[in-house]
Amino acid sequence: MLWWIKSGQVKEQQEIRKRLAKDTSTITRWLQKYRTDGISGLLEIKKATAGEGAGGSCQRHWG
Repeated sequence: MLWWIKSGQVKEQQEIRKRLAKDTSTITRWLQKYRTDGISGLLEIKKATAGEGAGGSCQRHWG
């Protein structure tokens, strides 16, 4: 994503959204994270808290 922006291959977030098949709000969040925390902020791995991700207490089972 950053390479596409820096190399001029994309000009708008909509183009990034289409290439990555992600919601525009996700692209906006990633770019904001990059602006505030740099590449290290984007690469930071956070552990899910209870209720988030697979196996969380809020997981629904459809049967």
